[in-house]
Amino acid sequence: MTDSVLIISADPELCTSLVSELTRGGLDAVTAESLDAWTESGETEAVGCVVLDLAPGALTSPAQVAALAAACSSHRVLALTAPGDVPMAVQAIRQGAADVIQRSTRQGSILARIEKVLASTELTTRPRPPSVPDT
Repeated sequence: MTDSVLIISADPELCTSLVSELTRGGLDAVTAESLDAWTESGETEAVGCVVLDLAPGALTSPAQVAALAAACSSHRVLALTAPGDVPMAVQAIRQGAADVIQRSTRQGSILARIEKVLASTELTTRPRPPSVPDT
């Protein structure tokens, strides 16, 4: 694993902001538009941490939940959720995310959380069965 950070988000402004913050903090950062785009790229081993922007409704299908579980089983994942989206945060943790943070968290805090996730040596080593999203 490296100290490179992958930011997965369909929000180009969020990607630009996070890449800028991480670069200022001394980390390499790359982006992907979706979890599927990243896995299809074949470059999944080159990152030490995945910052995954979970838009509302991102974990509504079993396939989406399984994709998150697979990412969490091989990488340290920091999930970004909408403010107050407790069900999404719980689902991310259930699937093995190393940490969850709200999108609206002030800059600097996100860098500190990413550094903490990168410093962690613990990975989810077993795939977790997909959970049915809470409604």
